[in-house]
Amino acid sequence: TESYIRYIQHDIVGKELLNSSLNYIPKLKAMYKNLTTGMPDYGRIRQWSETIRRNEIISANVTTAREYYETMAMYIDELRKLQDKVRWTIRDEVQKVLTKANRMETFGIAILIVVLIVSPIIILLVRKAVATIQMYAVNLAHKARELKREKRKSDSLLFQMLPPTVATQLKQAQTVPAEYYSAVTIFFSDIVGFTEIAAECTPLEVIVSYGC
Repeated sequence: TESYIRYIQHDIVGKELLNSSLNYIPKLKAMYKNLTTGMPDYGRIRQWSETIRRNEIISANVTTAREYYETMAMYIDELRKLQDKVRWTIRDEVQKVLTKANRMETFGIAILIVVLIVSPIIILLVRKAVATIQMYAVNLAHKARELKREKRKSDSLLFQMLPPTVATQLKQAQTVPAEYYSAVTIFFSDIVGFTEIAAECTPLEVIVSYGC
């Protein structure tokens, strides 16, 4: 009959929606299981539903019909309560997600503010550091040029005072042997205690003491 067809359609749609909800929300399975185990007449609901699906012809019974109606009303009421729990659970989860998102947004804004405040300071410090390094490099290059000029002066003076071969050997930190020249003889030697004597006496006293 038409009523039977509508019942089967509604029953199939209801079960599909219920199964979809149970699959989408894992926590709902345990809650639904507690609901069915807590209902003493849930087994009778399944029996009645199976009897209706088989389209069995049974004798009319007002008492059974009332029990079926009251039991189904109780079952639907429990499903509504479960629906409310699911609604609150979803709302709590959404609220948690929103709270976390707001917290992350606040944290991101705080980091951005810190970066905006610190960045100019870092840029200023970097500029000062670069300027200091450049100044140090310029001074170092200037000192290097001065040292190079002084070295050329000392080399020129050394080559003016000594023969080229002797000056070259001294520059190369080699041992300079005594050499004889027609005009002068150069002999390199050390006098014991000369450093202490030179530190305590005047140049003239040093010359007089050695009979120069």
